[in-house]
Amino acid sequence: DFFEFLGQDKEMFWVHNDEECLAENMDIVLGYTRKFMNIAKKNGTPLTRTLLKSMGKNVKFFNGVEEWFDRINEYGKSKGFIIEHYLISCGIKEIVEGTSIAGKLNRIYANCYAYDERGEACWLSQIVNYTLKTQYIFRVKKNLLDNLTDIKKINDKQDKDEQLPFSNMFYFGDGDTDIPCMILVKENGGHSIAVYNDNLPKKRAS
Repeated sequence: DFFEFLGQDKEMFWVHNDEECLAENMDIVLGYTRKFMNIAKKNGTPLTRTLLKSMGKNVKFFNGVEEWFDRINEYGKSKGFIIEHYLISCGIKEIVEGTSIAGKLNRIYANCYAYDERGEACWLSQIVNYTLKTQYIFRVKKNLLDNLTDIKKINDKQDKDEQLPFSNMFYFGDGDTDIPCMILVKENGGHSIAVYNDNLPKKRAS
């Protein structure tokens, strides 16, 4: 829906984005979010929170995803555990907020736009790329879920008994940007699970 709205061919968009980021030595995430914003503004339909959220309604998930949350919550409850769900994405937060699973998530950490007095996207208020994703793993671990501007608390020493152990974490990833988090969780006693399409090589997932 988003590429159709922008009037862009998806494959060519990413080719051009990679070329522009390489030429300007720019982070890929900063590049694509800027490109989205600029193209929409040029087309005369600037990005707004409402517009982006509406694009989440048609997001299609793997079979079983929408039922997963209630099922695993109930299973956890039967074993004496409280299950929490966090989404850490290099996608756009407002779009995720419009999806059918948004209400099942304790927090959504993703790229988010800042808006001007007209309600139009003008900059990024939050950026999440492949290594920045690990910051949010530690936020969950330390139960520092909000106030992203406070960098002191996230770096403060905290007693281990106040933290969620890595061994209680399951990280599901479906792309290259998930690799740092998957390594972090797995090497510290947690569990990392790769999700992939059947028509893609399994070797890449392993």
